[in-house]
Amino acid sequence: MPSPSEIVERINRRDLALWALHERMENDWERFRLDPFDPSDPDLDPYTSNGMRTFALKIMSWLTGAQRQVRVPNVAKIAAGRAAGSAKERLVIGALFAADDVLVHRFQPSLQDQLSFHCALRGMYAGRATFVMTKDGSTTVDITPWDPLNTFWDVGSEGPIWACNRFTMMPAAIKDEFDVDLSSDFGSEDLVTIYDWYDAEGNQVSTEDRILKSMTPHHIPGRMPVFLGPVGSVPMVNSRTTSMGAENALDTVTFGESIYQSSRDIIDRYDEAMSRMLTLVNRSAKEGVKVFSASGSKTLDESPYVSGSELSLRSGEEDVVPLGLQRMSADAQAFLAIISGEFQRATLPFTAYGEIPFQLSGFAINTLRQGIDAVVQPCIKAMESAYRQIANLLVDQYATGKFRTMSFQGPLTHHRREWFMEDIRPEDIMGSGPIDVRLLPHLPSDDPAKYQMAALARDASGGIAMLSDRTIRDMVLGLQDVDQEEDMIKEELSERATPMASMYSLLLASENRGRPDLAQIYQIEAQIAALKKQMELFQGQAIGAQMTMGPGGPGGPGGPGGPGGPGGGPPGMSPSVSPPAAAGVPPPTPTPQAGPNVPPGSPRPGALSDAERLAAMGLVGPGG
Repeated sequence: MPSPSEIVERINRRDLALWALHERMENDWERFRLDPFDPSDPDLDPYTSNGMRTFALKIMSWLTGAQRQVRVPNVAKIAAGRAAGSAKERLVIGALFAADDVLVHRFQPSLQDQLSFHCALRGMYAGRATFVMTKDGSTTVDITPWDPLNTFWDVGSEGPIWACNRFTMMPAAIKDEFDVDLSSDFGSEDLVTIYDWYDAEGNQVSTEDRILKSMTPHHIPGRMPVFLGPVGSVPMVNSRTTSMGAENALDTVTFGESIYQSSRDIIDRYDEAMSRMLTLVNRSAKEGVKVFSASGSKTLDESPYVSGSELSLRSGEEDVVPLGLQRMSADAQAFLAIISGEFQRATLPFTAYGEIPFQLSGFAINTLRQGIDAVVQPCIKAMESAYRQIANLLVDQYATGKFRTMSFQGPLTHHRREWFMEDIRPEDIMGSGPIDVRLLPHLPSDDPAKYQMAALARDASGGIAMLSDRTIRDMVLGLQDVDQEEDMIKEELSERATPMASMYSLLLASENRGRPDLAQIYQIEAQIAALKKQMELFQGQAIGAQMTMGPGGPGGPGGPGGPGGPGGGPPGMSPSVSPPAAAGVPPPTPTPQAGPNVPPGSPRPGALSDAERLAAMGLVGPGG
């Protein structure tokens, strides 16, 4: 571990090497602060556009409002692997939530807010992420973003070799945090420069000549609990001629660019053109005048543009004539329109701020979104990289088992309607996949589109769905915890699956809402449903006993030893429904037809004729 003086010397050399990068960061900060524009012409009235600040605030609002998803891919097919992945997700979510609480208590913005600011304006992100053991032996989470302007590092073949954050503190704060009294060396309101040094072995905090915290080993073998990274795809390259004029040197100006990379010169030209217009507008309020007199030395005691003013002039010898108003060049408006178009292409289109002069088509909206993505996506990727580094640092430290088991809590969804709270042990996260963190910014888009896509993916009208329900919830809808969502859906289905479950759910809801009258009704209905279910069970048991015993008992003809199996019929068939042939009974002999066989329409043999029947009844005489 180097001494405090060696650390200061190394930081000063590194600061000089990164001077161009830090100068660019300072200039961007001044633009965001809306420092007054300094025109090249001292006679101009300075005009400062707020476009750079509103542009940055718009980007930062999308970044801070982006939905953060912590995911462990379900590479394991067994439930145990998915449970370990869910535990790892909850560990990271709970750690990030606890870190935000610590930052808020320190009067600082949340982690996502600070990363949004640094990635947008600094073009880099940096900080430390570690578990800390307090004095009482408990474990807390410390995720502190650093200002990239005052962060210094050196990179080797396998990553950063060392990193140091330079900041200032008051002696009272140093006494409270490090228990070191510097009141004899500094005044109570003086700011003391602090160097927070990290390497592969441990951490040391010191001033320029005094150690405040001796070397403390961290629990990540061969690594530092520090996350670093640039924004954008431009690497740090050696250039023949750098922006500082040096030859064959490291060009750091384009490394880790901010969102202002394409608009710095444009906004300066716009401010200068608007300064000239502002100057002419201000001069038009009091137009210049020409004063004619015999001696040529006459002046006006008061302004002729003041209401009610009077001028005493000699007739024919003295006169006051307006000089005439100065006007902008005829090409000024065209020039401003060109600058405005350049500024929109370098930043955001005016439609992103709600300035839509007419209705846009779906194609136009998608085209505008592509322009927005070009500005937002580099910051999104950088923040995702920062979150992945933080998550891996925390998981690796916690998996060592050198910290006490923590109770993690936090929101499972972006709208924070569902929370979890559970104790997670180091062995609970073993056997899970790698951690991944995604940020989903809320850009102008058609939100129902993903639900329509999910419905199409689940449509089985062709005989089979294109995707499984788990894949749809995981990949299409992007839910945080798919297993928990499936359990909730099955729970809702279980409440409606049977009448008794529905009555019980309504009973509990009525009691929770303070309606005992309704609860009593549903209790009676639930009891009726339970009695019906019990009667069905009794009937089923009786039929089963009859199928087993049979009419003749276990040893009778219909029993297990009788012909044809239990009950004289096939096994498992009740004797009451089995046919006689199944019991071995031969079919009955058909009854023969009585009388002779005669053709159809012939009279029945031995039958009386109609006259004979009438005579038998005494209606017709024998002679008929």
